[in-house]
Amino acid sequence: YVSPNLVAIADNLVFYSDDNGDTWNYNSNSPIVLGNNPSFFTKNDSVILTSGPVIFRSFDGGINWGNSINVSKDATIDGIIQTNNKLLAGTPKGIYASLNFGKTWKAITAAGLRTGNWFTHDFYKSGNNFLLAYDEIGVSYSADTGKSWNYTLQGFSPMASIDNAMLFSKNILFTGTHGDGVYQSVDNGSSFIKIGTTNNLD
Repeated sequence: YVSPNLVAIADNLVFYSDDNGDTWNYNSNSPIVLGNNPSFFTKNDSVILTSGPVIFRSFDGGINWGNSINVSKDATIDGIIQTNNKLLAGTPKGIYASLNFGKTWKAITAAGLRTGNWFTHDFYKSGNNFLLAYDEIGVSYSADTGKSWNYTLQGFSPMASIDNAMLFSKNILFTGTHGDGVYQSVDNGSSFIKIGTTNNLD
């Protein structure tokens, strides 16, 4: 939701609804979404759409969109979170910051964060922790707005891939895995335990 519209992606196109989803509209200048893990970040009537290594911005509720803005040269953006007046974008290549609602981006020092050929799937904020979910090496977390990072392997099997969305509900953080069920954290991602079925199911 971005005031006053609903905005959604379907068939790699961006649609908006101004009647609570009864009908949907497409603007010809809307971006074509080619990334594997697109996401929205909204603030009042403004919205940022991530698509691969770039973002698009709209300042009228998702109706009209500007040109693409490069964030990371060749790394898919896993999500955008806000801390004070700063936006942070999480990618497999590192963390990028913007002080002007995504107009320009700069890589920031993130001590302890593994970068390179690791697959990541989600960038999320839980409490005061920033979380970046990886294949096979658990969840990386930062308690100091992205300056330094640690890894929580507690609770995850060695080959668990955190490739499903992280969701926060009633002070509990939930995440799905590929082939190892569902996990929860009650300490904002510092540690996890497996819940539900004991079978290794998606």
